[in-house]
Formats: sequence, structure tokens, C-alpha cells
Amino acid sequence: GSNSSYSYYNAQTSAPIQDAEAWSSASSSSSLGPVVVAIVDTGVDYNHSVFQNSGAIWTNPGEIPGNGIDDDHNGYIDDVRGWNFVNNTNAPMDDDGHGTHVAGIVLGTTQDITANPISPAKIRIMPLKFLDSKGSGTTSDAVKAIYYAVNNGAKVINNSWGGGSFSNSLIDAIAYAYDKKVSFVAAAGNAANNNDASPTYPANYSVPNMISVAATTDMDYFTDFSNYGAQSVHVASPGKSIWSTLPNNTFGRISGTSMAAPFVSGMAALMMRESPSMSGYQVKNLIFSTGNTLSTLQNKTSTRNRINVLNALSASKNAVVAQSQPSYDVAAARAPASEVTESVPACGLVAKAVYDAKDGNGPQGPHRMLAFFTLLLVLASPIIVSFALRNREGKNKRQHTRYQISSAVTLKLGDRELTGQVSSIS
Repeated sequence: GSNSSYSYYNAQTSAPIQDAEAWSSASSSSSLGPVVVAIVDTGVDYNHSVFQNSGAIWTNPGEIPGNGIDDDHNGYIDDVRGWNFVNNTNAPMDDDGHGTHVAGIVLGTTQDITANPISPAKIRIMPLKFLDSKGSGTTSDAVKAIYYAVNNGAKVINNSWGGGSFSNSLIDAIAYAYDKKVSFVAAAGNAANNNDASPTYPANYSVPNMISVAATTDMDYFTDFSNYGAQSVHVASPGKSIWSTLPNNTFGRISGTSMAAPFVSGMAALMMRESPSMSGYQVKNLIFSTGNTLSTLQNKTSTRNRINVLNALSASKNAVVAQSQPSYDVAAARAPASEVTESVPACGLVAKAVYDAKDGNGPQGPHRMLAFFTLLLVLASPIIVSFALRNREGKNKRQHTRYQISSAVTLKLGDRELTGQVSSIS
């Protein structure tokens, strides 16, 4: 792509989505307020230097920190930067890594997160933790997180998680977001399944603000793990070996539709910043109509398009804001109680390449052997990993997990790199 001179472009993804061109095209006016993107996930490491130095983490303007009072009367005490629905606390800290990686992609779609010094963020990240340290969470907590996001000012909600269970309460929450003109972005899933035939939720809910996202490679091929659907999956976005933030001031590469969705969420936020009155429904239609059509997406997505950030941003600047949006009858979409079933969702093998934020040289001294052993363990022991994954599925947290899949695992040992392939376990 023409923006290959940008360090970020090579670091996060080299797919030609024209995000770096969009950064220079985005309005610099300080009068444009930052758009809030809710990360409904495992939490976010809000102490990461990328988020701290850019000022990207949302803070609740109606709450006085630490006074033990629900100042804004929203039902949550001292919710200064989001909420932890797993432990019911005001600390949505990431204890898994997934949400931090997702949040970094959202921010990195809107600016160069490798810049030093980093620019002030044009968006805000609202951390909403409903998935635990094993990546599992309940539908009821997801529903609470969505209502919280909408009621506290989020205009985009990123959902890099899902499962096979239809939930009336979940579709009601998404319909509520639609009524409030919020954009709802969902990962299509990582099981290489046809979502038209075997739905995965929330991506398969037909609420008009829904954007279901599949994953492509840097070379615009469809990934071998992504779910697809000629009707139910809408657009594709880079999702193979994506570089982003990880907890404790580290960075690494992870693959999955979980990584594809936040590119769309970041793009939607940039669009809404340019045109603050635009609804999530209108944003969706502009995203669908401004992507690059690919032959590799034939029968994979409804638009056959991979996103283009610059095109979408340009379209949002020139768009005539629609004053209304189509009515949506959520009652007609609800399932009879007898049809609402529970199922254990697929979850992919987690593999991360972690780099030290300071020098990127990786572990030294005695830690080299530990890192090498870690790589060997991941490569040689799929049975152990499979057993661990099966045992993470608790009885009360069966509905949804994060979407993540392995790719090349890279460990930097001094000036050497060890790389190995890990196949996914679903």
C-alpha cells in the first residue's frame, strides 16, 4: 500500500486498509469531541503507557473518584473508568490480555500508537469487563455491560466474543443500543463455520446497527479460521497476526476475528467524530459501501468488501446526516422461550508473542531457558492445552467466550527469534 512508510502500518497490519492516510485526513479541530468506544471484553490494562500517554482511557465526568458515592446515580459507585461486571467492582483491569489487545487495535486504527511522543487520542476507550481471567463470561453480565455502555455515552461498542446461544435479553440490549443510535460491532467467530447455517451470537442478531466482521490476511486472503456467511457476515477486516498492546506495557501479535472487529470499531469512531450526529445505522451503511471489493470474499460476506478506513472517513465527512432510521421490531426477532438454548461456544488456542515495551529484546539470562521451554510447551503439547481449554468451561459461565486463535508464536531471545506454528483447537 501507499502508506507503507508509516511505522505503525508495518507494525499492526500491512493490509491495505489505508488507515495511515486516514490519520492525516482526520480533522484536527479540538472542537470535535472524542468518540467513546466501549470494549466489552476481559477488561483493559488502562495503565499501559500507550493508553496513559495518549489520554485514551474514558473517565466518567459525573463521578467523583473514591468518595464511595454513586454521584451520577447510574447504579455504580465510583465507576470512574468503566466497570468490572465479573467481580462487581470499579476496576475493569484486564487479567487475560485479550481486551487490552483489542483496545490497542481500536486506538491504533485512529492514530500511530508507535509514535514517540504519542499524539493525544481522538477517541476514548471505555473498559467494560464481563469476561474473566479464563476468557469466559455470562450473558447476563454482557447485557449489563451493553446497557452501561449506551447509558454512559459510548457511541461504538466492540464485541470480540460470542457463542452459540440465542438470548432474548441480549438482542433486547442490542436493540436498545440501536434506538440510541449506537454502532454495534461483533466478531464473526473463529471456527471456520458458515454463520448462515450455524448462527453465532451476538454477531448473528439482525438488529440494523449490527456489523459482523470476518478476518482476512495482510494479503487480502480469507483466513482459514474465520467464520463466514453470505448473508449474516457483513465485512472483512485484517485479523491474522495483528500487533497490538498487551498487559504490563508489552506488545504482541494475536490472530482472530477478535482482532478484525476492533479495526471496524476504531474506524466507526473516527467517522462519528467527523459527523457527530450520524447514527450507528448510517455508519454501518457507509462502512459497507466504501470498502474494497475482493474476489476472495465471494460467498464469504454479504458486501464482499474488506474495510477501507480512508474511504469511510471521507464518506462520513461528506454525508448528509439522516434524521431518522428504520424502525425495528425486536419483539418479532425474539425467540420463544422453548427455542432459547445454551451451548458451549468454541474457543481458540491462545498464543501470544510478547515483547518488552522498553527495548524489545525479550528475556535475558536465565529467562531465556524459560522462554524456550514455553515455546516448546505450546508447540509440543496441544493435548495439554486442549485439556485446559475444556476445563475452563464452568457450568455458570457457558454462554460466551472471547474469540481468539493462534498463529505464529514468536519469542525474542536476545538478538534471536524463535518462531513456531500452533494449530488452533476449537
